[in-house]
Amino acid sequence: MNPDETVQGRSPREIANLKKFTADDVVAGYARWETISPVESRVLAEVLAGGAALVLDLGCGAGRVAAAAVGRCAFYLGVDVSSEMLTVARSKVPEAEFVQADFFEFQDQRAFTTVLLMHNTIDSVHPLMRRRWLLRRARAFLHPGGTIVISTHTLLEGRDASVEGLRMMRRSELLLRHAWSRVRGFGYVPQMYHGRWVYQYRSSTDHVVDELRNAGFEVDGCFPDWSRGRPDWNYYIARAV
Repeated sequence: MNPDETVQGRSPREIANLKKFTADDVVAGYARWETISPVESRVLAEVLAGGAALVLDLGCGAGRVAAAAVGRCAFYLGVDVSSEMLTVARSKVPEAEFVQADFFEFQDQRAFTTVLLMHNTIDSVHPLMRRRWLLRRARAFLHPGGTIVISTHTLLEGRDASVEGLRMMRRSELLLRHAWSRVRGFGYVPQMYHGRWVYQYRSSTDHVVDELRNAGFEVDGCFPDWSRGRPDWNYYIARAV
């Protein structure tokens, strides 16, 4: 898929994010990254216990999570929009199944027991309606009682963005985002990623719990990830109801 194509309402901001995430040096960085954080290990151990899980990994990237999941589940399918990422994933985990597709166009008639939306994949989806739609699509792929694992950025503890990030934004954008954050507790924030500015969604724990409930889930647990020395994002385990 060409990142320039506007599919199902993808905004220019999401298209720009996608181009940056599929740049050669970013793909190379993901190819080298194999570490699973302690929190990721914990949530994977919980949802893959027993070895019978049928796993759909949305935004599988270069196969980091696939390598940790295959062999601990009955079936694994990784989906990603980037052919470059999937080339790496297939070389790393040849026993896994991978499909190149946009989340919003991907179709599969199988009912999965587990959907993974890990490493803040959902935070690059824009605008907000697409984020909510993605959660509903994830719910539709699951058996009743199936489980989703999702990670998403937390609020910045009063620091909406770095000084450099704020300078990127027009004054009107900045004022709107501050007002929106105060009222609703969330917002799209510019941050540096592999030497490039991207917009990532940040919100409160209560807001994420509400998002999941509105999409048809009940949250079983929330686990802050301290892999960067501070809880920059949380992992959530939720059941389809």
